[in-house]
Amino acid sequence: MVGSGSSETVRRSFRELRIQPVARPDRLLSLDAFRGIAIAGMILVNNPGTWHSVYPALQHSEWNGCTPADLIFPFFLFIVGVATTLSIVPSLERGVDRTNLLGKVLRRTLTVFALGIILNGFPLFDLSVLRIPGVLQRVALCYFAASLAVLAVGVRGQSITAAVLLVGYWALLAWVPFSGHAAGTLVPDANLPASVDGAVLHDHLLFPDWDPEGLLSTLGAIGTTLFGVLTGHGCAAGAVPPNARSACSSPATPRSSAEPC
Repeated sequence: MVGSGSSETVRRSFRELRIQPVARPDRLLSLDAFRGIAIAGMILVNNPGTWHSVYPALQHSEWNGCTPADLIFPFFLFIVGVATTLSIVPSLERGVDRTNLLGKVLRRTLTVFALGIILNGFPLFDLSVLRIPGVLQRVALCYFAASLAVLAVGVRGQSITAAVLLVGYWALLAWVPFSGHAAGTLVPDANLPASVDGAVLHDHLLFPDWDPEGLLSTLGAIGTTLFGVLTGHGCAAGAVPPNARSACSSPATPRSSAEPC
């Protein structure tokens, strides 16, 4: 009887013990879905099954044109921009100090950039030919620039910045002569971005004379990220309930939306 009573007491204790669900911040599901689609696309582009017979949509255009594969990286940058707005703006509204936010942004930028350098250098880390640009490096620079825009200026200023970057990039390509070539020369082996990359980062590029994530073309990438920033303002203003925020991201890693970015 004693044993039976003890067992009943234990069972009653377990029934009374309720595991409280952990409160999880609301998320912007559309952004999460978009991120998942972009990641799935990246996997397909990087691992098409066989490189001897690849669907054209999974191949990058060689020069002119645009394929679905060419959209994956811009999609990621757009997502970074949206998440940056949905992270920093609520923190500012809660009164978090801008200097504190800038410090966190800088730490994340340096972390992501350093990871890109490590990936490029592994395993030999030959500094004489180490590729400096890269995908993560560009994400880091775009994230930093977008965060500065959100911290420093309002929506109007961010719109103007995006327009200036894109129009300015076009003007450079169209009007600036380089290395004995006329202004507006845009062919694979002769164009202004490649000329800048070769002059500044010679021997530290993916290819001998240019890099797809080079210096000058990062201006356009920042413009893409700022389009995401502006979209984030639209989500926060109406399409997203006040308590529904996307995960705050360093460019690659989701965070709790309740934690200041």
